[in-house]
Amino acid sequence: MPGNRGQAGADLIIGQADDRAAPGGNGSGFSLQAMADLSASIGQLATEVKATRDRQQQLWQACRPIPGIPLPVIAAGTNILDMPELLAPRTGYWWDVKTVVAATFTAGSVNVYLGGSGAAPQDSQLALVFPSAGAYQMGTGQLLVPPGERLIFKTVGTTGNTTPWLTAIEVADWALPAYLL
Repeated sequence: MPGNRGQAGADLIIGQADDRAAPGGNGSGFSLQAMADLSASIGQLATEVKATRDRQQQLWQACRPIPGIPLPVIAAGTNILDMPELLAPRTGYWWDVKTVVAATFTAGSVNVYLGGSGAAPQDSQLALVFPSAGAYQMGTGQLLVPPGERLIFKTVGTTGNTTPWLTAIEVADWALPAYLL
């Protein structure tokens, strides 16, 4: 036995297990079943950690910041900027609008609507009002644009041109509940 160190460890483990299992044994050994259960638990924990990491990676890939959407200037007076290709999320995505800017006008107001039909925006669709040039900063979930809807800018009696601009985070529809938590 002196030349086989690995066997000595195995003999020790078997001896302790045999000691515990033997009638009249002192019970100081450990149970092979306990070791098997511990090994299975560690394996299950490793699987759960990997699944959590994979899910977090999927969620990160489902969110895309849109750092700034340059929009055309709206001429003075009463005009509507309705551009679904620029002011709406892609199919299967939501926008969480973070910043909306209406700048450079000096009188009148700018209304921002959340709409989806091709008709003129209605008062019931009003989302924001700029009584003067400025910016709105929103927290998570304060201005959500669902798939099939869009933002519409409308100037009312403005003096000077209006420069609109916005930022958003685009979120895959399946990931929205986790994003909002």
